[in-house]
Amino acid sequence: MKPSARAHLALGFLLSLFGGAAQASSAPEPMAREISIFSINDFHGHLQPSLPTPALVQALAAGVPPRRAGGLAYLHTLLAQLRGQRPSLLVGAGDMIGATPADSALLEDQPAIESLNRLGLSLSAVGNHELDKGPVELAALLRGDCRPNCVLPGYTGARFDYLAANIKNADGSQPSWAKPFVLREIGGHRVAFVGAVTRNTPSFVRPAFTQGLVFEDEAAAINRVLPAVRLLLPAAIVVVVHEGAVVPAVTPITGPAPAPKPQDCTNLRGPVLDIMAAVDPEVQAFFTAHTHQTYACNLQGRWLVQGGQYGAHVSEIRFAANAHGKLLPTAANLHLSAHDSLQPNAEAAQFVASVQTLTNRIKNEVLGSVTAPLLRAATPGHADSPLGRWVADAQLAYAHNNGGADLALMNASGLRANLAENVALPASITLADLMAVLPFRNELMRLQMTGQQLLDLLAAQTDAKDPSRVRMLQASSNFSYQFDMGKPPPQRVSEVRINNQALEPSRTYAVVMNNFLADGGEGFALLKSITTRSTVSLDMDAAVAHMRRVGVDLKLLQAGRVRFLGQ
Repeated sequence: MKPSARAHLALGFLLSLFGGAAQASSAPEPMAREISIFSINDFHGHLQPSLPTPALVQALAAGVPPRRAGGLAYLHTLLAQLRGQRPSLLVGAGDMIGATPADSALLEDQPAIESLNRLGLSLSAVGNHELDKGPVELAALLRGDCRPNCVLPGYTGARFDYLAANIKNADGSQPSWAKPFVLREIGGHRVAFVGAVTRNTPSFVRPAFTQGLVFEDEAAAINRVLPAVRLLLPAAIVVVVHEGAVVPAVTPITGPAPAPKPQDCTNLRGPVLDIMAAVDPEVQAFFTAHTHQTYACNLQGRWLVQGGQYGAHVSEIRFAANAHGKLLPTAANLHLSAHDSLQPNAEAAQFVASVQTLTNRIKNEVLGSVTAPLLRAATPGHADSPLGRWVADAQLAYAHNNGGADLALMNASGLRANLAENVALPASITLADLMAVLPFRNELMRLQMTGQQLLDLLAAQTDAKDPSRVRMLQASSNFSYQFDMGKPPPQRVSEVRINNQALEPSRTYAVVMNNFLADGGEGFALLKSITTRSTVSLDMDAAVAHMRRVGVDLKLLQAGRVRFLGQ
């Protein structure tokens, strides 16, 4: 066989595996001079326009109220406007599902997938939240295995691909639900997309759901597949990666950002910058996620964008073809899906209304009321928040009435929304409100821990690899301690008290927490070694019962329980 024939067969084989959308047609599309690739990231199933509003974006001018943004109907209109400018493709950067509000969560995230279908999403990187229910459930959701009796009538599964070159099965094979790369045709140009998810996914997902999976270094995996990608003869190679960066001083973006200059992002920091530096220089465009930040940057000729969260922004990287047919990035923008400047798409709004018809009866049940908002932001001088304190109290109360417990601990990252924010007060609290705060439906676990193990756990709130990074746990009302960042990590915890008594290292305590923490989530590996444990119920059961029985005692929640010093 001639080499050219062998290469042709190899190309055809790769196209069949990874680039079905790029098959040759009888009438090839004329090549466009410019194309755009649009992206949304960390969508988390926010198809609803309000209750909760997906995003409130602060305006630049003082005294100007925040702008409401996000929701399927507004995203649909915005994308229609953007797509009219030049040939384009819509991609995702992960966490498109998982940690979703009630409209999606009550219907097993089928509305979130269908919303992305309706937006015309072509592909997405896998995010850590895609694995919230494990790979088996994810694969079934994407295939539409519930048919014909899906909880969302007419649901048929995902019409887009998930990508993750750095996820492997234990035997080295590629999971069926995640391709390493795909080829797409945009304006007559072949564009290859390589996907990756944060290598730290096992820290964010229940350990049972990542067993049998290997999460490789993101850059190493991307580089590993590039030789196969090049065989597809793409005009450009683009990375979609569920990892991100942080802008230390975030400037709110209230409209399309101008094409950024290299100095615009000089203070950017975070893991994705290391990934970019290690990826082959041929790759010049990166769609990022995970850190819920807004940025559009040109860093020495390599472009990266992220559009915040919940569909607030559509990110864009624009490409132009050079004389040799190669596509090179030329500009980046962030487009705000603002409610005050867009008309919601009628068909999309009708779909959302049909979903809400299915969920309203359940989610709108009033459970209690509040006279002030409960926020996730820590109380000044403390490491815990009013909302974190309320959730921990709810879990302690529920466990105390169902088998007994001594204290409760809650991870701050598990609180996904504020309660009664930006609403008229007093405000009624519904099941939907609580589901926005606690969307994971985690199990509550009761662990038998010695006082010394508790002390070791509190000390482990400092990351061993990065002592400046802490993951502070929220505490129930009967538990308090001091955490001093000015001291060496082993000496940072002091004044630990339970029921106003000093913690006894040799005594055994019944500690309540969600199963994500109990299984070693957030990097708390110590908890995996606690073998004496039992299941209490679901975290949502505790929150609902506490809201009904006790409501919100603002006096109890005002004072912080975790004194935080030295920073």
